[in-house]
Amino acid sequence: RRHVMSNVVVAFIDGDRATAKSYMTVLHTEPEGAATPVLAGDYDDVVVRGAAGEWLFAKRTVRRAGPPAA
Repeated sequence: RRHVMSNVVVAFIDGDRATAKSYMTVLHTEPEGAATPVLAGDYDDVVVRGAAGEWLFAKRTVRRAGPPAA
């Protein structure tokens, strides 16, 4: 399976917090390389800066849009 994220939009709340919104598509990949969409939806995330400066997920909301149209 492949998990593809697109149209990522990040909005900083302050220097240590941000929100991120993105679309996701999950593809089932066959050994010969063919890919079939099996799930689509979007993410709403809240991220915070950790003690070492890394960005960490504080909250993630996943909304399933249903199978993509064939």
